[in-house]
Amino acid sequence: MIDIQKINQDLVSELNIKDLPEQVQNDIIDGLGQNILEKVILELIKKIPEDKREVFDSLRDPKEIQTFVSEYIPDYDGFVQSVVNKEITEFKQEAGLV
Repeated sequence: MIDIQKINQDLVSELNIKDLPEQVQNDIIDGLGQNILEKVILELIKKIPEDKREVFDSLRDPKEIQTFVSEYIPDYDGFVQSVVNKEITEFKQEAGLV
């Protein structure tokens, strides 16, 4: 499934915020992390055929979700990392950090 801790680590590293106070880091991670998670889910849904989305919506168990999604996204981890990287890059560009 989506590794939130990995996304958080990527944010700290890519945004170079490790030296900021922990609360400031957490605020940045919470805000941007939520946006990234929503984007990953949106991009994931786009990959699932429309006639299968209802099945996807009904799944609750992470292992079942991963199995279902792997039919449409064979390299799921790579897919998630790609979306995360793209969102971090876009944020950095918008914030003038690049």
